[in-house]
Amino acid sequence: MKKRKTPEQKFVPKTDISLESFLHKPHDKYFKYLLNAVEVAEEFIRFCLPKAIQEIILWDSLQLSGGSFVDEVLKEHFTDVIYKAETEGDGSFKIAFLFEHKSNYPDYPVYAQLLRYYSNIWETNIRQKEPLALTIPIVVYHGPEPYEKETIRKLFAGLPDILTHFLPHFDYYFINIRELSDESIQNLNFLLLKNIFLVLKHSRNEVYVINNFNRIVVFESGNYSKNLNLQLFRITLLYLQAILNFNRETFNRIYMDLPNTVKTEAKSTMEQYMEWALEKAMVIAEKKIRKEGFQQAIQKGREEGLEKGREEGLEKGREEGLEKGREEGLEKALRLFIRHNPGWSAEQTASSFDVPTDYIEDLILKIRNE
Repeated sequence: MKKRKTPEQKFVPKTDISLESFLHKPHDKYFKYLLNAVEVAEEFIRFCLPKAIQEIILWDSLQLSGGSFVDEVLKEHFTDVIYKAETEGDGSFKIAFLFEHKSNYPDYPVYAQLLRYYSNIWETNIRQKEPLALTIPIVVYHGPEPYEKETIRKLFAGLPDILTHFLPHFDYYFINIRELSDESIQNLNFLLLKNIFLVLKHSRNEVYVINNFNRIVVFESGNYSKNLNLQLFRITLLYLQAILNFNRETFNRIYMDLPNTVKTEAKSTMEQYMEWALEKAMVIAEKKIRKEGFQQAIQKGREEGLEKGREEGLEKGREEGLEKGREEGLEKALRLFIRHNPGWSAEQTASSFDVPTDYIEDLILKIRNE
């Protein structure tokens, strides 16, 4: 069995990953970002495959495929990750490992989806005049609802046995993380999967995540590079922040117990989040200003337009309405920000929003008394 000589050289960090990357379909994004690391893909594959198959794979040839096999029908619902590898021996052939991730109970038959993937992969092989690749699907599920592996027989329940040989049949690996016990996960011999499985299993459980933060977010180095572990830590922190929305006070509490090796990255990531939260609050305020200010401007303009003419009244009303809208919009944004970030001092908030400190202190007092 051949092994990769220098695993640290295979990881390609995604330098453009930010919290905004996780705002849409965060579970899918996290899974795909994880699989940018061939080391993660290899652990998933080894977790599934029996030893006999592992021994014929040229692990040094394992690489991420640049293409996608999601067609027009599937693209609104699914994303795929494909890794390709070759086998040893005179009859060497290519294997395509297809990763599919489910964070909720599927609303589309998984077997039908995989069959479509098969067809698209082979269609690409034929078009490029390549030998057909053997496809081994790996479906990962961590949804909140119970879910069992889907088979073609389940889709055709009640079909007479005499007709079943007309059904398309293939197998796939199914990892139901929801059903794995924490103890069995922690006893795995796969350093990366230990963390990944625990993160995916408990990502919706804020209490568990806070109480076990180091265990699930700080990856053991083992034979892997520090760069790999740091990148996995970062995307895991961003993912959990997007799902659970830690406030400053909570983050400061878990930050204190982090090892020094990741504290700098954690602080940088949290500061990035706070900048994003501030920007989001200002965007909300600006939208309210435009909407409410414009409506008030129209009303004011109509009233004054009765005396001074429609055009002059609209203009003056627009200006006064926008000014009032700005004040109200800013206060609403500040209220939202203060409630969401109780750990921030009045001075910090005032400095960030460029307003007087006593104004923030008065606003904090109002919120407490409401």
